[in-house]
Amino acid sequence: MNYVLTVIFCFSYISADCYWKHNLDPSPFPKFVCESCGKIYRTLGSLKYHRVMECRKEPKFACTLCNYRSRRKSNLVRHMRVHCRLIK
Repeated sequence: MNYVLTVIFCFSYISADCYWKHNLDPSPFPKFVCESCGKIYRTLGSLKYHRVMECRKEPKFACTLCNYRSRRKSNLVRHMRVHCRLIK
């Protein structure tokens, strides 16, 4: 007997034997893949930013308290908040 299931995330109706495969990638958003490194992005703009600013480049922002490094300053700022919570 083949059951029909509803996928909560996207409300698709699919057969039970396809349910597992469908849930491996439930995102209804398009995917943009970098040909150089394989990273996946939801928007073309994010992929373009990645290609120009990040792909195959060394991180230039480094934490002064540990060995964390990032290509984005905003990620380093968020990381530093972790140290602030640990110091208090």
